[in-house]
Amino acid sequence: LGNALDAATEGVNPAAAKSLLGAATSVGDSFSSDTSTSSIAQGARSAQLRVLFSKLGSALLQQVPAGSTSTVSTVEGGKGTAIAVAKEDAAAAAASGLSSGAAQIPGGGLGARLRRLQGDSCSTIAAQSTDFVGSNPFTYLQSSIGQNAYVENSATVTTLEIKRCDSLVRHSNWDP
Repeated sequence: LGNALDAATEGVNPAAAKSLLGAATSVGDSFSSDTSTSSIAQGARSAQLRVLFSKLGSALLQQVPAGSTSTVSTVEGGKGTAIAVAKEDAAAAAASGLSSGAAQIPGGGLGARLRRLQGDSCSTIAAQSTDFVGSNPFTYLQSSIGQNAYVENSATVTTLEIKRCDSLVRHSNWDP
């Protein structure tokens, strides 16, 4: 699946993205039902899946014009995965913010960070919200040492990525 996404230089349309998301979700479900492997191996597999979901969002974003959103979902019966992406012109995002799925980032939270990046050729910023509905991808964390003590295996977990020119924007504190 990762190789297919790497080869999709023009991105993927929502129908293809939904098929790929279904396959990736099935792989994740099979991993979570495997109790015979160590938490280290489960963590490595979970990390690979998170990279796969990130690549899928990036491939979907390639076909989303600035000012638009797209969502793909395999959620049925309260379980599955949904990816929502949004792309916005950087100046517009700095002024009015950016929303993807249920995540909302106010313009003030983006403004200073975007101004620091103004010298590059990228004029858009994107957000990817991935909802793992009823399937916590971090179940490998050991609750016995306090890493996952409050999040059930069947919990819904959301991850949020901010991307600029298809590269993750990393920052430890998004408070304005």
